[in-house]
Amino acid sequence: MICWAAALHYHLDRADRHFQNQSWIDNFHTGFNLCALRSIGRFAHTNEFEPNEIRGLDYYRSNFFEPDGAPRYFHDRKYPVDIHSAAQSIITLLALNDLNPDNINSACKVLWWTIEHMWDKRGYFYYQQHRWWKNCVPKVRSSTSRSAAEPSTGTKSTFRIDVRNSPHTVSGRRR
Repeated sequence: MICWAAALHYHLDRADRHFQNQSWIDNFHTGFNLCALRSIGRFAHTNEFEPNEIRGLDYYRSNFFEPDGAPRYFHDRKYPVDIHSAAQSIITLLALNDLNPDNINSACKVLWWTIEHMWDKRGYFYYQQHRWWKNCVPKVRSSTSRSAAEPSTGTKSTFRIDVRNSPHTVSGRRR
């Protein structure tokens, strides 16, 4: 029943990219939907959604990231950069890392961009960065939760960032 509902929902979606439950396309809802589709397929022991996951991930990677690693909030413009988009970007890229060999490096690039531009030395991430100003309200939800380091994909992954070398060097292993 769950598979049927997910398949129907995905089939009713716009064929090219995103679930049609809102009038805009944003990073964190797209990423969440991709992770949810992946989880449904894994828990239902089916690969029937994998072509949609691949197509969705290609769209996600092509439209929600700047070359420097900044996660876009919307698919068609950079600002505002939102901490929820940064956190969901890392979760999504790691959860779907088997579909694209560059996902781990891309997640690391997003992490480093986020630390460099949105981290406050007092121990929290800023809410949003706009073109000319930052909303420095502390956000302590998904942006600082443990879930950003442990995607719920059914397998445990550990990732270590080597800060002694390039800021984008990462190593990972599955256990």
